[in-house]
Amino acid sequence: MELRALECFVAVSDEGSFSRAAERLGIAQPSVSQQVRKLEAELDLVLFERGSRGVVLSAAGADLLASARRVLTAKGDLQAAASERAGQLTGTLDVGVVDGLEVTALPQALGVLRSRHPLLELRLQDGMSRDLLDRLASRHLDAVVIAQPPRALPEQLGSRLLLEEEVVVVGAGAATAEDAGDPERVQLKAVAPQLTVSYPPGSGVRSLIDAAAREVGATLRFPYTSNDPALHTALVRAGLGGALTVGSTHTRATAADLGVRGLEPPIVLRKVLVWVREPRPPRTVEELVAAVDSVD
Repeated sequence: MELRALECFVAVSDEGSFSRAAERLGIAQPSVSQQVRKLEAELDLVLFERGSRGVVLSAAGADLLASARRVLTAKGDLQAAASERAGQLTGTLDVGVVDGLEVTALPQALGVLRSRHPLLELRLQDGMSRDLLDRLASRHLDAVVIAQPPRALPEQLGSRLLLEEEVVVVGAGAATAEDAGDPERVQLKAVAPQLTVSYPPGSGVRSLIDAAAREVGATLRFPYTSNDPALHTALVRAGLGGALTVGSTHTRATAADLGVRGLEPPIVLRKVLVWVREPRPPRTVEELVAAVDSVD
């Protein structure tokens, strides 16, 4: 029995999809399917049921899953012990990430980590903040970079601030009597009827926006949603209404002719690296945090 086949089996079980499992493992989908078929043939079992709802574990697959995880955990422990003796980390480090991290310390930190531990396999997985945090809690990811939620993170989680930006109004918000004292800012409740473009539900930025709207009693309806700030600006430019989007340097420059205003009170987006610190995390995660600290 090959360990790679067990890795493919566990990945398909976690992801509920052969294609997503292939993305997670960094291999082609046909290879994942082939490994699972080999495992099924070797065990003489049907491990997955394939139907209209996607791929789900069969009863036999569910019985095997815990044992497969133990085998892979033992493999990782053995690799970690050997690498520590040699001063090098091996194995994998799975990090979930949201959009818009190119200006943060993360890319450089990953470069530092790779230079210190060239045998460590780094794997990035895209997602939205809420989903990534759930996958961290279930140990399907080792660390995540997300939009910090409105509520405080649980005490067992550690975090590092990577980016802080304000949410801004693009293409809406003529000065009113309520905010005439500061032409650069507008109250969310006053401008809410003009806003049609923003982030989708489930996005970390959207959770901040929704919390701010509840705080001031503003009613927001967004028929046009995307996680792409450039598309937000393009939709405003096309005449589809005003947008609430992250006020990055790029957004402020490209949307200047449309009008860019801050909010009062401000909505601040903080993107943070998050990991489980209690119980003590694996050394791979500790090394990632140390790499971030070294370039922050």
